[in-house]
Amino acid sequence: TYRAFNQLFGPGSDLSVEEKVEEFKYWRMAPVRWKGVVSYINLGDEPELYVTLAHPSRIPASDVLLRFEEEARSQLETLKVGQTLFYTGRVSEFDRGTSFIALKQGAILKVKE
Repeated sequence: TYRAFNQLFGPGSDLSVEEKVEEFKYWRMAPVRWKGVVSYINLGDEPELYVTLAHPSRIPASDVLLRFEEEARSQLETLKVGQTLFYTGRVSEFDRGTSFIALKQGAILKVKE
């Protein structure tokens, strides 16, 4: 779950950076199915399509950067900031400085207003 991943790798984690790096090798490319709130949509001139998502929580939470392949462009064009997104992807990295979680091979399962 997102909650479990955030507890291990997020800003409130008790693990040291070295422990996070060691543990992350078991999570790399793991498929996930999460739900978050759209906070940014990148459809610009950059070659990469992505959406950033917030995961409201009572504990400090990392945002998620969800990368998509070009085929998803038309689907992303209809998204709006503030919508709830049910999505899948594969864990590709976490940012040690900002605790950003990055996923690739993103796919949208469902969008709610």
